[in-house]
Amino acid sequence: MLWTSEPVPQLDVTDYLLLVSLLPLLVVSGFFSASETVFFGLRTDDRAAIRRRGGLVASAVEGLLRDPRRLLVTILLGNMTVNTVYMTVSSVLMLRHGSIPIAGLFFGMFTLFAVIVFGEVAPKLAGQAHRVGAAGFLGPPLAVLHRVLSPLGRGIASFLIEPLNRLIGRPVETRLDSEELEALIDLSLRQGVIDRDEETLLREVVSFRTLRVRDIMTPRVSVLSVGVDDQSDSIRDLIAESNLQRIPLHAENLDEIIGILPCRRFLLEGGSGESDPDRLRSLCRPAAFVPEMASVEQLLSRFRDDGSTIAIVVDEFGGTAGLVTIEDVAEELVGEIGGDNDTEFVDPVRLAEARWRVSGLMPLHEWKATFGPAVDDRRVSTVGGLFLARLGRLARAGDEIQLVNVRLVAERVEKGRVETAIVDLVEEGS
Repeated sequence: MLWTSEPVPQLDVTDYLLLVSLLPLLVVSGFFSASETVFFGLRTDDRAAIRRRGGLVASAVEGLLRDPRRLLVTILLGNMTVNTVYMTVSSVLMLRHGSIPIAGLFFGMFTLFAVIVFGEVAPKLAGQAHRVGAAGFLGPPLAVLHRVLSPLGRGIASFLIEPLNRLIGRPVETRLDSEELEALIDLSLRQGVIDRDEETLLREVVSFRTLRVRDIMTPRVSVLSVGVDDQSDSIRDLIAESNLQRIPLHAENLDEIIGILPCRRFLLEGGSGESDPDRLRSLCRPAAFVPEMASVEQLLSRFRDDGSTIAIVVDEFGGTAGLVTIEDVAEELVGEIGGDNDTEFVDPVRLAEARWRVSGLMPLHEWKATFGPAVDDRRVSTVGGLFLARLGRLARAGDEIQLVNVRLVAERVEKGRVETAIVDLVEEGS
């Protein structure tokens, strides 16, 4: 028969008490689940933000994170205990009303669904999305519970976890991203651990992760070089005027680099008068070549590995894009120090409220830091190069190009090379 004449069991006081107890158990389960995600997901900048708030919350969070292993024991112990009690209460209710199998089945599925969604998934998602706020809310009560369970947690950590860790564990390598390093630098500055100069230096080091060789190189149009067929006297004059220590030697043009000519050695052994290609070749050292899109970190590794301090920068087609030296790298860290193939680069000059004068040699990464709009053009590395790329020809005085909310006008041009340009900040759509 599909239907039975057995009476439907009625809920008594005990049943109601058991049902009501499931809700707080579910809340506590969510508390522990969220705590695990929040406290072990806090980044360095999150902890710095909590410290800035100060008070009870900051001290509670810092106290909990002082010993992450014991904190994890407390959270897992609490979560396991609460979930065990929750499932026990659910089982008791199912057994008390086992005369209706279908009802018990649905009730069991419902309680399991509730603990998975509201006791695990939802709290973890909310905690991950609002780490700092959740840490402030969860920290004080968890700190109290942590202190209460401290003896038990200490025992479990000492006699179970640590032996297992020594047996199968290994050190976990953690890597800090740029945001976390920036937060550490900011915190160290405010606490007086480092001074302003050290802060500037550290921020430059962090920026090396994103800097490319093309961002710091001397562009091709500004590279001083000599040809293998040049007369010795003209080379001597160039060295005397530029005060160079090393200079690229090329064949027909700058795309055919032969090597790097040490200026001092040339002055001592290079002779005078007519050209002497064979002697110049014998004086040269092999040139190092690096792609323009290589990172500055890769460039430093190359310098360290082969002992060189100067390299020819090549573009994607193998042509010479510029020249980079160890001095260029150092200048990114400590500022202008002077070096081979240095060219005069004047900082932007403010002419009016929304008008500036910039050098055509201004690197694009300096442009981005000053004016904001990023220029995603791999063909160029300077402001002057932008005119050539956008116009498709050599620039003339008065030529104009538009970049997002910035208008660039070539002001002074010599032999097609933009010496200075006027920058006008305009409203979008104007």
